Amino acid sequence: MTFLAWSVFLLTGNLQAQTSPLIFNDPVQATNGTYTGLGPYYSGTSMDFLNVGTVNGSAIDMRVTASTPVGPYSFIGLMPNVSIGSTISGDLGFLHEATSAGFGGVDYTMTFYQGGGTFAHTEIVPQLHWILNDLDGESVQTETVTAFNADGLQSYQIGSSTNHVSAVRSASSVLFTGPGFNTNENDPTGAFVLTYADTSAVTLSFRSNTSASSGFPNAVYTGLDGDLSSNPTLSGFGTPVAVPEPSGALLIALAGLSLHMRRRQ
Repeated sequence: MTFLAWSVFLLTGNLQAQTSPLIFNDPVQATNGTYTGLGPYYSGTSMDFLNVGTVNGSAIDMRVTASTPVGPYSFIGLMPNVSIGSTISGDLGFLHEATSAGFGGVDYTMTFYQGGGTFAHTEIVPQLHWILNDLDGESVQTETVTAFNADGLQSYQIGSSTNHVSAVRSASSVLFTGPGFNTNENDPTGAFVLTYADTSAVTLSFRSNTSASSGFPNAVYTGLDGDLSSNPTLSGFGTPVAVPEPSGALLIALAGLSLHMRRRQ
């Protein structure tokens, strides 16, 4: 294993072994609409979920909140317990739409709380390991998601085949862009993996650019698989990419740890 690969393993592989799986099948608010082809949704901009996972053996709850839409886009709803085909189940769906041509979208923030349904005290989750699926796009509408380092982002993985989701890193975030053609929800070509550590809230920024040649409204759907049930082995994804790059001090520490382990062998 190369030194860089060993560094990525230390930063990300161990996180995967300690992941807190999340499932979104116990919403507080009842759904009040149905979107053809996808299923029921709740039109409120804030939706609460009970018992999404555990931290140190204790249940945690989660609240997801949609921001005010940017540009010519409108929020449709949040989708609990999304089930599609034989592999997608217990997912959380984000659904908004373009109402006319232009750039914009919606931000979604997931905040974690101590269990019990009070949503009064936030909870720091040691590790999260998610698949974001159906980030594909089409010829008349691009689809992107931005994840932020400040939320505890540790690594990401994109598809290993050609024409997959692309990732562009900046000093503070990673921009993921769909391949520009329709993909199935369980297809790694239109999906990516995010790993977080020690976080109580995660914001994902969804943006699209919809052309005037599109039909309107033009919906944008993306699903969050919080327990990797759609692809437990992450088949079709590449190796983890650490975020941010390890600092000089961390690389020195990793080198020392690697040397110490070699001496003990």
